[in-house]
Amino acid sequence: MKTAPTLSNQSDFKAHLASESKKPDLKVNTPKETESLPPFRSSKLIIPLVLIVVAFMIPVFVTMSRFKLPAQHFNVDLYNCINKLWFGDLPAIPTEAGFKASLKKWYALEATDDDKLAFDNQCTEICRSVLDSIGPAQYGLPHADGSYQGELNQASTIARPIVEELESVAATQGLANSSTTALSMIILLDQMPRNIYRDNQGVVYTHYDRISRSLLRHILNSPERMDRHPHVRQSFAQRSFFYMPLMHSEFLEDHNLWEKLVAEEMRNEANELGDQASSWFLDNSVKFGKTHRDILDKFGRYPYRNRWVDRETTKQEKEWIEQGGETFGSQ
Repeated sequence: MKTAPTLSNQSDFKAHLASESKKPDLKVNTPKETESLPPFRSSKLIIPLVLIVVAFMIPVFVTMSRFKLPAQHFNVDLYNCINKLWFGDLPAIPTEAGFKASLKKWYALEATDDDKLAFDNQCTEICRSVLDSIGPAQYGLPHADGSYQGELNQASTIARPIVEELESVAATQGLANSSTTALSMIILLDQMPRNIYRDNQGVVYTHYDRISRSLLRHILNSPERMDRHPHVRQSFAQRSFFYMPLMHSEFLEDHNLWEKLVAEEMRNEANELGDQASSWFLDNSVKFGKTHRDILDKFGRYPYRNRWVDRETTKQEKEWIEQGGETFGSQ
């Protein structure tokens, strides 16, 4: 144990103090000093990150703002071909037999493998080059954050080139033609990719579905309401395809809207008109919609899409698929 300096060693003690005073001070940093960066160092880190994000996003927005539908593909001949292919078997007066012939084509009900392949080939011949002309490489969409509000915010931007085409048709050919053109566009974007890109379904769910939903949101929010134009309003089978992008959506909000438009509004109108064949068709559509809704209520998404959109399949989803869970012909 050290003792206090005595008179006999006081000179040595003074010398010790002098040597200690010459040592540099040790600075103890406070947490604030050690954890925060000086302003100039923080800015050096943040500014490059901002520039990278801006550099990435600007080409996307510039491309989208300048993009025009290729006129060599998008024209009245295309719209007539789509309408004839999809609705050509419907009788002028709705009948259950007439609907069943179309259901075989639309949903492969009682269709053989040869029937399915033949229809896929027809869709490919008419629409493959058209869809490729607005594919991800040609018409890049903004990043989707996966939220419903995020999708709503982007809808008008994504739909813009198609809306411009519909406005041109309305100005030159009238609202009736614009309405049927809008329906052809919905079928092109929502239905045709499912028949054409069976080996590349990711592009269906991440690209064309986003465009079709964006277009439908514009239609539902526009004062003209092309889905309710007299030209198509009481053709319930045709009109129902306006709303199919909502059924294919993984947002429950879209399914709530689909139920309001089809299960309530359209069925009430068909019943009021005494249109029994259309009521039968809509009743079956509602059952089909419930099958979709039940999957979303259970999993919050369609599990069969996971492998196409780089999502990890849960144990519960895997068991459900292996036990014959509905895939709507995508497998």
